[in-house]
Amino acid sequence: MSEQSNKPPRKAAAPKNRAPRATAAKSATPKTRERSSTRKPARTVRLTPEQVRDRAYFLYLERGRTNGDDQADWYRAEQELLESATA
Repeated sequence: MSEQSNKPPRKAAAPKNRAPRATAAKSATPKTRERSSTRKPARTVRLTPEQVRDRAYFLYLERGRTNGDDQADWYRAEQELLESATA
């Protein structure tokens, strides 16, 4: 005769409200990031306003102390200081 177990009958599992997972196609070779040997790592250069001001003043003196180009001197001073710091 059939034996009855002491376990209660199993209930069907309730469906889960999850979206099916999208599976990405796996490539045969893993993707790795290649570094160029000629590229230097990025470096943050911080210029102080005093550094830029001093260089802009010397540019003003080089121009013969003519007024009206203070913003151009400031921009050029920033560019020169950044170039010399990263070189």
